[in-house]
Amino acid sequence: MEALELRDISFYPNPSDGRFDVEMETVSDSQIQVIIVDKNANEVFNKLSSPESGYFNFSVDLSREGKGIYV
Repeated sequence: MEALELRDISFYPNPSDGRFDVEMETVSDSQIQVIIVDKNANEVFNKLSSPESGYFNFSVDLSREGKGIYV
């Protein structure tokens, strides 16, 4: 995969109940893989998709995961 160049990224709502939306504006329409991991480096979310006209929007639901910080 090539390096991702973002023009903008938004997460909302913040704070959340584990469910939130992500919006990204990219320079290209190349595939993007988003991986979210917990504090123990366990993968809790993985999405691979291509932006449309430079925009990549998706919803994340981590409400079944424990409260905490995810990267």
